[in-house]
Amino acid sequence: MNKPKIVLMGAGSTQFSLITIYDIVRRPNLHGSTLVLVDIDKEKLRLAGGLAKQLNEKFNARLKIESTLDRKIALDGADFIISAVEVGREKCWKLDCEIPLKYGIKQVVGECGGPGGLFHALRIIPIVLEICRDAEDICPNALFINYTNPMTRVCRAISRYTKVKFVGLCYGIYFQLTALSKFLGVKPQDLDAKAAGLNHFTWITDLRFKDGRDAYPVLREKLSKTEDYFQPLCREMYFKFGLYPSPSDGHVAEFLSFGYDKMKPEERGYEGWIKPYYSHLQGLQEMATSIANGDLSPLRKLEQTWEAYKEG
Repeated sequence: MNKPKIVLMGAGSTQFSLITIYDIVRRPNLHGSTLVLVDIDKEKLRLAGGLAKQLNEKFNARLKIESTLDRKIALDGADFIISAVEVGREKCWKLDCEIPLKYGIKQVVGECGGPGGLFHALRIIPIVLEICRDAEDICPNALFINYTNPMTRVCRAISRYTKVKFVGLCYGIYFQLTALSKFLGVKPQDLDAKAAGLNHFTWITDLRFKDGRDAYPVLREKLSKTEDYFQPLCREMYFKFGLYPSPSDGHVAEFLSFGYDKMKPEERGYEGWIKPYYSHLQGLQEMATSIANGDLSPLRKLEQTWEAYKEG
């Protein structure tokens, strides 16, 4: 059986390329595949290529790695397209929060909901649709896997205006399961969930321990006996509606008119949410750069994260 050709659109994205390439090389069923990295930034693409080369050698994944600035070349013969493209992300995101605030519109994150989410969508949807239309012509049977936010709006546009096969993915539910498992005193892999809703405004419809026991009664009891320091907004929503939201207070607050006022000042807006997030990305950038340059010592931290979520 032929191994697939996987195309990473926006491979210069620090978080996306580091985690995605690492996950691919750790999957034996993907070893021997062709991995094509695509970005419009030549230097970031070079870094992503170095990162992929080092991880490929480290885990003996036998990937055939290619890099290109031309997405049409990359799409030829593609089986899977994994996309995390963005436009002027940090600069524009800052404006998405600050401009509405001048007119009295408060936003915690300004990424997927509210006016910030709207303008984010208006910037990114045309680019995603261009990629999808190229895929329609060049590799019509490929599966397009979207990671670009605002997820719901982007996927709606793909569905309405293209014919590509696609799915939208977000690991936010895993972040929430990690937070809940820590709160409940169990390991992340010992807690399982089913969830439904909008991306970043999801409801956990079923929450169970690994042995099959319903975890909701335990969660309710512990929340009832604990001060509201743990996710006060999600906690309040749970007691009002009977299901626990995901992925976090900040993301859920984007879709609620009262969400902003429920958040601590240091946890909302550009200074409280976006700036710390980009500080986190800077750490990932340094990790990726080190690995690309041959220093594999940061891999231990990645291994710990991967072990927490891998199947089995």
